[in-house]
Amino acid sequence: MLLRRFCFCALCLLLFCGLPCHGSELSLRGVFVSTVSNLDFPSSPGLSSEEMKGELDSILQNARKAGLNSIFFQVRPCADALYPSSIFPYSRYLTGKQGQAPLDGFDPLAYLTEQAHEYGMEVHAWINPYRVTQGVQGETKEACLQTLAETHPARKDPSLVIFYNGELYFDPALPQVRQLVADGVQEILENYPVDGIHLDDYFYPGTDFGDNASYAQYGQGASLDDFRRSNVTQLISLLHDTIEKTNPQAQFGVSPFGIWANASQLEGGSGTAGTQSYFAHYADTRLWVQEGLLDYISPQLYWYRGQEGSDFTALLQWWENTVSGTQCQLVPALAAYKAMGGNSAAPWQGYEEILGQIDLLQNGSSQGLILFRMGSLSPMTAALGEVLTEPAPVSDEEPSEKEPEGEIPLKLSQPKDLTRTDCSSYYFCGISDPSQPLTINGQPVLSRGKDGSFGVLLSLEPGFNTFTLENGPHTLTCRLLRGLAASCWEKAAPLGDTYVSPGQQALLRLTARPGAAVTALFLGKSQPLSWQGEDYQASISLPQGKEDQVTRYGSPLYVIRRGNFVTAALASGGFYQTGKQLSLSFQVQTDLCDIYQSPDSSQGSTGILREGMTGPVSAISQGYAQVPGLGYLSLNDISLSTEEENREITTASVSSEKEETLVSFQSDGPLAADCTWEDGMLKVRFPGVSRGASLSGEQVARSLCQVEDGCLVYSFTLKDISPWGFYFEKTDQGATLHVRKKPTPEEGLSGVHILLDAGHGGNQEGAVGCDPSCAEKDVNLDLCQAVGEKLEEMGATVSYTREKDETLSPRQRFEQSFQEMPDLFLSFHYGSGAPDEDLSATGGFSACCQGELPQSLAQGICQSVESAGRAANPAQSDSLLYVCRQTHCPAILLENGCLTNPQEFGTITDPQNIDQTAQAIAQAVAASFASSSDR
Repeated sequence: MLLRRFCFCALCLLLFCGLPCHGSELSLRGVFVSTVSNLDFPSSPGLSSEEMKGELDSILQNARKAGLNSIFFQVRPCADALYPSSIFPYSRYLTGKQGQAPLDGFDPLAYLTEQAHEYGMEVHAWINPYRVTQGVQGETKEACLQTLAETHPARKDPSLVIFYNGELYFDPALPQVRQLVADGVQEILENYPVDGIHLDDYFYPGTDFGDNASYAQYGQGASLDDFRRSNVTQLISLLHDTIEKTNPQAQFGVSPFGIWANASQLEGGSGTAGTQSYFAHYADTRLWVQEGLLDYISPQLYWYRGQEGSDFTALLQWWENTVSGTQCQLVPALAAYKAMGGNSAAPWQGYEEILGQIDLLQNGSSQGLILFRMGSLSPMTAALGEVLTEPAPVSDEEPSEKEPEGEIPLKLSQPKDLTRTDCSSYYFCGISDPSQPLTINGQPVLSRGKDGSFGVLLSLEPGFNTFTLENGPHTLTCRLLRGLAASCWEKAAPLGDTYVSPGQQALLRLTARPGAAVTALFLGKSQPLSWQGEDYQASISLPQGKEDQVTRYGSPLYVIRRGNFVTAALASGGFYQTGKQLSLSFQVQTDLCDIYQSPDSSQGSTGILREGMTGPVSAISQGYAQVPGLGYLSLNDISLSTEEENREITTASVSSEKEETLVSFQSDGPLAADCTWEDGMLKVRFPGVSRGASLSGEQVARSLCQVEDGCLVYSFTLKDISPWGFYFEKTDQGATLHVRKKPTPEEGLSGVHILLDAGHGGNQEGAVGCDPSCAEKDVNLDLCQAVGEKLEEMGATVSYTREKDETLSPRQRFEQSFQEMPDLFLSFHYGSGAPDEDLSATGGFSACCQGELPQSLAQGICQSVESAGRAANPAQSDSLLYVCRQTHCPAILLENGCLTNPQEFGTITDPQNIDQTAQAIAQAVAASFASSSDR
C-alpha cells in the first residue's frame, strides 16, 4: 500500500537499519477504471478470457506509461461483481447477462491483481455501495427487479431496495444493507490480495429519496437530514472496522463530491457556491476525516483553476486544511475526462489545465492523485508520464522573470530552464533578433541563420550551470543542473518474465550509477550484488522445480543504499523454471504481431506474424519469447503452452491472380511464417517445421528448400514477377503468402493508391524547431498535405493517417496501412538529435526504409530533392523505424532536414521550399511507377 508503506520488505529492512526512506512527491498516482456501462473494461460484454486479458494488460501498460502506479478497479458497479462471489451475481457488463459466468471462468480481479503486482502496481477494489440498477429506467419497482439475476440480494429480498427515478437503490437506513455491503468487502479482502477498498460519491441519490418507512422505524427523533447522514457514516464506520479486522494492511478511501459544504450555508465550509455533498448526498466527509475512519480521501475536484463558484485552487486549499493534523492522507481526484476538449470550457481545451493542477498537488501537501478515468488518458499519456515520473530539480535561485509572449525576439527552444542532465555538454538552440549580436555568457554565438535562429553546443560543469543570453536589449537566463540522473536506478532485471532451464542460474542485475551498496531480496534471502563495469550483478541458483511443470519464483526486490539515502526497485518481470520434460510453444493472440531482432522492442521490428499462428519457443527472456530462426515475440502478444510443435509442410504450390500471386503452404495446422526479400529471392521461414514438400507451379522459376537455424526455409523466385510487396495470411491448415505486383498506370499515377503519414501529432509534438512555437507535428502535416496535393494532380488516389492535429501511435498508422493495402506508404518527419550532439552540423534531406525492395524508390526521392536544390543524404535501407517494417508495400520515412539546425531551420519551414520539396517527391514517385524496373 503506497500510502502506508513503500514496499513491505524494503521498509522493514530500512527500519531495522535505522536509515531514512525517501519517497516521491505523490506516492499514490492512480486512475479509475470504470466497468459500469462498459466504459473502460471490458470494452463490450461477452469477450473471451484472452480478449479480456489483453484489455487489462493494455490498461496496466498505459497506466505505467502515464507514470501511474495504482488502479482503482470498479469491481461492484451495480451490486453485482466482476469476480466470483457467493453474495453478488456476476455483472452483466462481463457477459451481457447478470449472473452468467465469463467464458472459461475467467476472473478479471484475480488476473488484474496478479499482473499489477508483478509490475509493482497496486489494485484498489472500487465498489458502489447502494446502486442496484443502472440505465434500466423501469416503470415500477417490480419491473426493475425482474431485470436482476435470481441470485441477486435485492431479488431475493425486495425490501432491501427503494425504487427511485426508474432505478433501484439499497436503503442506507437498513442495518442488513450495511452488513451486506460489509460482507461483500470482507469477501474481497479474504479472497484477493487487493491493496485497498474504495467508495465513490454515490451515496443517497437525491433529497427526495423515498425512505419514509425506514425513517419512521429508525429515525429516533433526528431530523431527516441528520438521520440520512448518520446512516452513511455508520456504513463508513462499519467498513473501516471490517477492513481493520480482515486485512489491516489494506487502505480504505472515498472519493466524494469535491465540495463538502459552502461556507454560506454551513460553518467551516469552503468559499464556493456549488452542489454540497453534506446536503445533496448526506455524506459528512469532513467528519470521517476528523474521526479517523479513512486512510485517505480523494475529493473529486473536477473544476478548473479560477472557475467561478468552484475554484480548483481554493478547494484544494480547503481540503489541505481539512486533513491537516489528522492521519488521513489527501489524494485528490482530477477530471482527466474533461481535458482535450472533453468539456467545452476554454481551460479544458488541451491538457495544460490537468498538468497545472498536478503541479499544484506536487508543490502542496497532497500525497497522491487519482485521474478519472482510464479511457480519457490516451491523448495525454506521454505528458502525464513526464510530469509524474520526473521530479523537478531543486535550485536556490529564483527563476528569471519572463516578458509577455510576443514581445521577445529572443527565445530559447532548448533546453528548458532548470533541466537536469548527466551530460557533459548540451545543445542550445532558439530564435533571436538577427539584426543584433547574440552572446552566451559573453561569448559570441556564430552558428546563426538569416532569420535569427541559432544553435550551439555548450560544455557543462558539475552542479548548477547558469547561462545568460544577450541579444541587443534583451536578456534571457537558463540554468542546467549537471549531476546525477534524476533517477538513482534505470533498469531492474528481469524487465519481463524470464524462464531458466533446470540447473541454469538466474542473473540478478540492476542498472544504476556506481558507488552504491545493492542487495536483492529474493526467495526469502538477501543477495548482495557487485559492480561489473556497467551494472550490478549476481548469479543465483533456483530451487529445483517439478519436471512436468513451469515453476514461478517471483520478482526480485533491489535495495540501493548511497550513504544515508535508501531506495528500492522491484523488477517488473519474474523468474520461472521450465521442467525438464516440457517444451514450450506459442500462439499469436494479436494480429500483426511484431517480430523483434532482440528481446527489446526499442531495437526495432523486422517483420510480423498473424493472429493464430503457432510455433516453437526456444527461450524466454525479459518478457520476450525467442522463436528459432525468426527472432523475438513479446509475451503480451502471444499465449504459451507446453504442447510440443512438430509439423511438416505437405504441399507447397503457386497460383496467380490479377494483382497478386498466391503461394500456399499446407500443413496439419496453422503455421508461423515470415518472409523477406534477400539477394533477389523471396525467403520464407517456418520455425519448428522439419520437412517440407517442394514448391510447385508453372510460375516457379527457381526454388530451394532446406533447414536453417531451426527453420524450414524456402528460397525462390517467380517467373515474370518482380515483387512490389508481400504479406502472409494465416490459414487453418498452414499459411498463404500474398505476393503483390507493381501497379502499371496507363497515365501518370492513375489507379495508384498512396497512403501519406504526417508523423507525430496531438500530444506528441516531435522535435521542436529553433523557434519554440514551431513543432515538428505541424510542419510534418504541412509537407504531407503538400505532397498529397501534387500526387492527386498526377492522378493518384491519396489517403492520410491524419489530416488534423491528433494523436496516433505508430501501431495505429501501421494497422491503417495494412487495412488499406496501399501501393506506397510515405511517412513525413523532420530531424533532431541527442541533447549532447552538435546539431548545427546535422541536416540534409533523408529517406529511410527497410530491406532491398523500397531502396530504389527511396534513393530516387533523395536524388529528386537534391536536383531541386536541397542537400540530401544517401537513402538508408537498414532502418528499423517502426513504420518502415511494412512489407505489403514499399514504406519509406522521409526526413526533411533538421529543425534544430539554424542553417536549415528557416529554409525547411519556408512554405515556398516546402512546395518545391513536395513537387520533387511527387515527381520521383511518378517516375518510379512509370519505370518497368522495380529495383
